[in-house]
Amino acid sequence: MRIGILGATGQAGREISGALLKAGFADVVLIGRDATKLGRLQSQLAEPASQAPEIAIADAGDRQALIAAFGNLDMVVIAVGSADHLPSIIDAALDSRTDCLDILLCSAEKRRLLEACRGRIEALGLIYITDGGYHPGVPAALVRYAEMRCPGLHTAEVYGAFGVNWRERIMSLEASCDFVRELGVMDMGRLQGGNWVSDWRGMRSFDFGDGRGARACVPMGMDEMRELPYIVPTLRNAGFFIAGFGRVMDWIVMPVSLLMLKLFPRAITRVARFFVWGVRTFGGRQDWACLQLARHSQHEGIRIRLTCPSAYELTAFPVIACLRQYVEQPRKPGLHRQALFVAPGRFMADLKQAGVHLAEVKTGP
Repeated sequence: MRIGILGATGQAGREISGALLKAGFADVVLIGRDATKLGRLQSQLAEPASQAPEIAIADAGDRQALIAAFGNLDMVVIAVGSADHLPSIIDAALDSRTDCLDILLCSAEKRRLLEACRGRIEALGLIYITDGGYHPGVPAALVRYAEMRCPGLHTAEVYGAFGVNWRERIMSLEASCDFVRELGVMDMGRLQGGNWVSDWRGMRSFDFGDGRGARACVPMGMDEMRELPYIVPTLRNAGFFIAGFGRVMDWIVMPVSLLMLKLFPRAITRVARFFVWGVRTFGGRQDWACLQLARHSQHEGIRIRLTCPSAYELTAFPVIACLRQYVEQPRKPGLHRQALFVAPGRFMADLKQAGVHLAEVKTGP
């Protein structure tokens, strides 16, 4: 199985590349536009790996270069920092008959693009797995796992929080623009009494039990969560709620950024730079990630907690766990979401094996 990582030299791409090799995927190709950075990453990964990864030079916006890079791949992981070039990436993947897994944020634009390509993906017998990584990617799988453990689920709220030492991380301008743009149009959908609603009244205060106290969490709509009622018919209340970056960021920098974006939409670059300055100045100084589910059925409840030393690891490990099932299970051509593509029991077992700590506690109804 030959797997390529597009955007291999980015933060997530580097983590996924290293995790793939560590997991035993020997035939890995690092794809990017900067030959120097690719060569440096290749050298870093070659020493601990049994087989050095190959490299391929291709810009995400150069369709012909992408077709050449994808030509001898079975699967490409799309780990680029921005969705700007996704149309050319998908065209190249379809033309070269290459399966895909993307870790891009949920967005209406991405959804429309993939739906428009669904027919061709199916006709070519290809597999496209979207919404990979941590969030999206894990929350709905966690709910499916909880349903296995305590059948009859009617309420499932998943809470996520993470920390990054922003002073040591480099966020590209493209990625920061994408992030700020998505904040401005973020879906705040949650399932309430069997109906989907979206408003600020969905905010929650949640204590992750990590000694940091209760944190304000806002609902973050995801396509994978919206599909859950079709899989778990008893589900009446559900949602994913994400904690912020800290008080100064949450109550000053982010509101100012969103206001600036609304008043001056063409100034997205300046707004993104202001946001990056804010997160580096007032954001976290430690790497960590946590995902916790609180759920109830008619007769019992369960709390499931996933923790990992790094948010980037919790992005990479689910991708590896998903790829294991992609490789081993019978092919299912079509468009899939990572959280709904995987078998949840095996998925959680592979996350634990990779280094994610999973704890379960049964509670009352």
